[in-house]
Order: sequence, then structure tokens, then C-alpha cells
Amino acid sequence: MSNLYDICLQGQKISQYTPVKLLTGEARIYGFIAYHANIFSDNVSCPPLGKAYVVGNRIVFSMENKLYRFPIFSSIEKNTQERYPVYLLYVPRLMDLPNQSHVTAYVSSMKNEKPNSNVWKVDSIKLIEGKPYYFPKENEFYFDSTSQFKGIGDAFEVIVTRKSPVDGSLIYEVYDPKDIEIV
Repeated sequence: MSNLYDICLQGQKISQYTPVKLLTGEARIYGFIAYHANIFSDNVSCPPLGKAYVVGNRIVFSMENKLYRFPIFSSIEKNTQERYPVYLLYVPRLMDLPNQSHVTAYVSSMKNEKPNSNVWKVDSIKLIEGKPYYFPKENEFYFDSTSQFKGIGDAFEVIVTRKSPVDGSLIYEVYDPKDIEIV
């Protein structure tokens, strides 16, 4: 049986609440965390594997006395479109650019319908009729959510939920998609 990562590479869409098999037993997918797999970056780009703290539609964790939050997406599939509007599009790769003014231009345009005047300078973003669009790379995945917020990333982690065998409480955990099989 293929792991979740390979299934996504084959083009299948995987959604929240899908039953999965872990080394520790069965669980359900709660969501997906998009990130950029840049081994040369000093920035924290994804949560650590293991127990997760979920607050609304975000995963929250602390590392070296600093608080980090990442959006949780409800489905993932292989990227199929040529371009995506930048407004409300989370692209982790663009949060880790060497030129801080490009990061600022992207974040401003992601959060506001009126784009930053310098967003066209950002890698993979082009203006079409005055609106910024992100042109994804071939190896990137598309992440959807229950809101208008979307994501594009070349790597991802999976948040699963299962009942604690000790007290029956709900546990959230972060897994590598290569360690998960679809039931």
C-alpha cells in the first residue's frame, strides 16, 4: 500500500477526516500544514513531529522561547493550475526570501485585496490586469481550506487525531506523510 505522500504525488486529492493507518494504530486526518523544504534556511518552516496543539484553524508551538503559528488546511492535491491569485494565498517559500522587502510585498498583497506596489518584483509573481498572481513550480502542492484561504507548498506535514488509549481524550499529532497509509 502507498503512503500518503506518494498518493498525493499520483494526483489524488486527500481531505480532512480521511481514515489513516499509523505505526501506533488508526486515526483520522485533521488537516495539513504546507511548508517549504529549504534545508539551507535558518527559519522554522514547519511544526515538530509529535503531539500538536491546535487552536481553531492553526497549529501553535513554542521553540526556543518563541511562539509559532501555522495555518491548517483541510485538503491537499497536486498543483493543477497555471496561476493562483496572491490575495489569501499562503506560500511558505515566499516567507523565506533573502530580500526582506520582497517578503513584505508578498505578505501585504496576501493579506489585502489591494496589492503592494512592489509585489511584481517577487519571484514567481506576475501582475495580470493589475492583480498579482503566483505561478507555482511543478513540484508544488495545492492546499484548500474551509475558508477563502488557500496554500501552495512543496512539502507538507499531516495533523491526525485519535483517541487516547489511556483516558479517551482527543489527541492531535503531527506526522510525516510518508509515515501514513490511507485505510
